[in-house]
Amino acid sequence: MAAAPGAGLEIFNTVEYDHPAIGRQVFEYRDEGPAVFAATLAGARTFGFVADVEHLKASGYIQGGSLDNAVVVGPNGVVNREGLRWPDEFVRHKTLDLLGDLTLLGRPLRGRITAYKAGHRLHAKFVAHLTSHPECWTASRPDQDRVEVFEPVGVLAGK
Repeated sequence: MAAAPGAGLEIFNTVEYDHPAIGRQVFEYRDEGPAVFAATLAGARTFGFVADVEHLKASGYIQGGSLDNAVVVGPNGVVNREGLRWPDEFVRHKTLDLLGDLTLLGRPLRGRITAYKAGHRLHAKFVAHLTSHPECWTASRPDQDRVEVFEPVGVLAGK
């Protein structure tokens, strides 16, 4: 993952899975307000693989999971009868995850975030890295809403 200065919040996200139903997907999100969020990200469902369902249930995960609120991928493709909401729903959901995890910063972020094959664990490490390296960002106050934002200075690479 990397962060660089930007005019607003932009996320460039890539996922890559060795499954023909997913493959490599790329998505670009620009925060242009609630209507754009609702139209492009809010409906993106979490997803998992049929082969993992029993293990996840036995481990106490997916307690409320169903084909109504998650995409399930089997050996031959998406199991859900209605299919995907978007052809790139997988990367949209991962972008939604990243956007949610960035709220751990405790304030809005202004900048360009690039993620490749990232998940919650990497997102949390990235936020921790960003907050523990104040030399890599500046806090500013936009005139219109007076909310402090993180604004990365230069490029920051997280592991």
